[in-house]
Amino acid sequence: MIYYCPQCGAYVGVHKGTDRAKGRLANAELRRCKIEAHRYFDELYKRGLMKRREAYKWLSDQLGLPPEYTHIGMFNPETCAKVVDVSKKYLLTMRFALRRQDKIKAHFEPNGDEMLNRIKESLTRYFSANRSDFPEGLRDIEDDFNHYPGDPYPTIAVNDVGDPDRMIEFYVTGQQYDVYHLAFKGFIKG
Repeated sequence: MIYYCPQCGAYVGVHKGTDRAKGRLANAELRRCKIEAHRYFDELYKRGLMKRREAYKWLSDQLGLPPEYTHIGMFNPETCAKVVDVSKKYLLTMRFALRRQDKIKAHFEPNGDEMLNRIKESLTRYFSANRSDFPEGLRDIEDDFNHYPGDPYPTIAVNDVGDPDRMIEFYVTGQQYDVYHLAFKGFIKG
């Protein structure tokens, strides 16, 4: 079922098994904007960069909207363009998916949120660095991988933004697309 306006051709679909609209009536231009917004935004959780609910919370913060109003189906073309912009920027810098964030947070309680944010900020800085000026042999992220005997996966160490004398080490458990799947190993002396 859909709601349809015969005068302008705008329509909106409904949630399965209900007569509740998925968003607002959309003409061809608005539908194109929503499709493009979803194309970029949905990659945040499809690539495993964050869970779907976390992605919508992040988008709510980025747009300065309450979570209950953060639904692409409700947006106008200008807001859809903002979704595309912030999602593209995030996708360009977020080339990692950190596994088991809830366990990392719990391990560092009562400062779990602070430590997890520090770890994620360290990773963001590492992965968003412009590597074109790096010496030959250090331009690719794989050049930084360490393969230690006995470790189940290669490791990578990044600078700790909270302590210049330490680094944070991660297992590189896999790669999908251009996203590296990481598992926190621990802090090491820098």
